[in-house]
Amino acid sequence: SSQERGARTFCVEYRWRGNKPRETTFVDLLEFLNSLGRKAGKKVIIAFDEAQYLRFYGPRGGKELPAAIAYAYDSIENLGFVFTGSEVGFLHDFLGLNDYSSLLYRTFDMTMRKARSLVREELLELGKRSGRYSLILHAVAMRLTSWSTIKEYVEAKAGPVTNARLSELLRTLKRGGG
Repeated sequence: SSQERGARTFCVEYRWRGNKPRETTFVDLLEFLNSLGRKAGKKVIIAFDEAQYLRFYGPRGGKELPAAIAYAYDSIENLGFVFTGSEVGFLHDFLGLNDYSSLLYRTFDMTMRKARSLVREELLELGKRSGRYSLILHAVAMRLTSWSTIKEYVEAKAGPVTNARLSELLRTLKRGGG
């Protein structure tokens, strides 16, 4: 067991208990991990590194795993997934993120809608606290990265700002607390 940034990594050995052995499916494993998460009161995150190799999983030409993940997303509450890999295009295609008929399309679409909504809410909250937060973020999004160009942009849009005030705003944004 190792700890990094508050996350615990561990290996789980899953064995069939019962009178007759049977084939354990990936969904069985997901449900088992869900039960561990429920007992611990935590969400279990399953990470797939180099996930493009998942295309070789299962007898149905790589369709079994996305189907299981779609099922888990819709029906299993204590699981989350992270996919990483060096073949971004293939991973995107494997998960079917542009294919309306893909089992994961709706999942991805709903997740992106939620993320956009959360970002919008956060930006509105920042704007309520100080319109300058939004201006600073906009400046950075436009690739204005030096102190002087950010200050010039903010002053052009909202009027004069002292160096001390701009420093305070930048520190607050850096801490993640607008």
